[in-house]
Amino acid sequence: MIKVFVIKVMEKQLFPKLCLFIIIILVPLISISEGFFVKVVSADPGALVISGNEVYSLINGSFVFDKEIYVEENGTLYIENSNITIKTGYKIYLQNPANGFPKLIAKNAIITSERRGAEVILLADNSSIYSVYSKFDNCRIEVQDDAHLELVASDFKSSYVYLRGESSV
Repeated sequence: MIKVFVIKVMEKQLFPKLCLFIIIILVPLISISEGFFVKVVSADPGALVISGNEVYSLINGSFVFDKEIYVEENGTLYIENSNITIKTGYKIYLQNPANGFPKLIAKNAIITSERRGAEVILLADNSSIYSVYSKFDNCRIEVQDDAHLELVASDFKSSYVYLRGESSV
């Protein structure tokens, strides 16, 4: 049955359409593990509230945010191979763990603030940032309470980190 379906798909050159259907419709619905879901953004996503066990991914693109981003509970903001610009006056908040660990994971990403030295990322409670081969440009990151910042081969240009309470780098 599957073999016949594959042959018909190949004969009618429907394979590219089938691949597009899988990428657009099915991939966002596929469960990664234990209730985690991936949302892939392809345009200016605006405001975000990432909560529960959601994983929100920004991959291979340039994104401009002109509203707040909230990562709460056990939510994850995952940025890979992307340029992120945070407009003046807006921030990324990692807060309200509620039995979870809000996190931002940046791999080979560039996070830029439009305004030099503006507070762009605020980590509170049990939240964390894991950054590998990423750059922070014109950013101020404030790490409070028991929050954790881990930087691996990452650069800061005109950026700095404030540590408060029991936070760590």
